[in-house]
Amino acid sequence: MTGFEYFADAGNFIDILYIYGSVSLFYIHNTYTPYIWYSKILIIAIVILSIRKTFSYLRLLKSLSPIVTMLQRVIYELRVFLSFYVILILLFSMMYGVLGLGNPNIPGGFREEYFDLTTNALKDDSPGAEYEKVGLLLGNFVSTVRLSMGDFAAIDAADSLNKDENLLFWFIWGVTVVVTCIIFLNFIVAEASAVYTKVS
Repeated sequence: MTGFEYFADAGNFIDILYIYGSVSLFYIHNTYTPYIWYSKILIIAIVILSIRKTFSYLRLLKSLSPIVTMLQRVIYELRVFLSFYVILILLFSMMYGVLGLGNPNIPGGFREEYFDLTTNALKDDSPGAEYEKVGLLLGNFVSTVRLSMGDFAAIDAADSLNKDENLLFWFIWGVTVVVTCIIFLNFIVAEASAVYTKVS
């Protein structure tokens, strides 16, 4: 492949990004320091690109080739499922946001129990304290993703809701678990198995 034909393959753009990213990283480390934020972002990007490159080289080995091909096909085939999954998680997380789950900005049991008025911040032992830096919307999103994977840590924050809100929380929680954890993830597993059968 010569001349502009080289750019006909999208994978070659990734190779170019990897090469120039590595050269830029070398320059930043020598000129400044590895500990500045954009150096860390560049390192993470290069590691992600190197994972893709490593996987493409693993196809040369006969025993690993089916696995690498399966991973590529599964990711491509699941793009519609994963888009639907992200939309679903976003909508469910908005429901928890409407309930005020883990929201210290509104009056209620959670604010009274877990919000420190002297420091104007959440207490360290409060449910969802790990999401304080990223905000409530992203915190609810990540919490709902965890819920869909079977991690029910969000339940702790429900103790601070009043009786009516608590009943509504358990209804939404039940629907979230059934739709995302039981039904949807099983669809993904079935689709991945189907792709593996095709590849094999």
